[in-house]
Amino acid sequence: MFDERTLRKHLYFTQVVVALIAMAGSIFLYEWPEFVAILQMPGWQSFLMAIVVAALVAAIGFLMDRWLPHHWTDDGEINKRIFQGLPLLPTAALCLSIGAAEEWLFRGVVQPLIGNVWTSLVFTVIHFRYFGKPVLLISVFVTSYVLGMLFDQTGSLIPPITAHALINFFSAILMQKEYRRKNR
Repeated sequence: MFDERTLRKHLYFTQVVVALIAMAGSIFLYEWPEFVAILQMPGWQSFLMAIVVAALVAAIGFLMDRWLPHHWTDDGEINKRIFQGLPLLPTAALCLSIGAAEEWLFRGVVQPLIGNVWTSLVFTVIHFRYFGKPVLLISVFVTSYVLGMLFDQTGSLIPPITAHALINFFSAILMQKEYRRKNR
């Protein structure tokens, strides 16, 4: 079993790989003006929508953790081990790197090629550690689909990146708060 620091290093490494794949895919998929266009902020309403989506998804995740049997929502404590004890700024940086890399690849490269439903299925499959946990798989699929809808509605990667990063950040902060409460 890896310690928390090693888990974080592996997570950062995988995000670099995801970003490199996204970069390569973008080179083949987009002309430069098209690529720049999907990086434009579409307006404050879209940014606000991303924040609302993130808050709702994080709140639903929190309620699932509270109300559902632990074995339904347990990911092997991987997320808790990654985020517990991590200071606020590194937590935010990690969440932003995950959101940016994954949304660039899945919304920016994969979704224009195969659509939101198939992209969400692929996104769910890469979360293979949730296999055997139907509640987590459904949650990942629905969240991915909603992030895809944000991309489709705005034509920009900024709202889904923002929402993904905030979902992870809100969830991490809640995990850290729970960890501190239990270890007083």
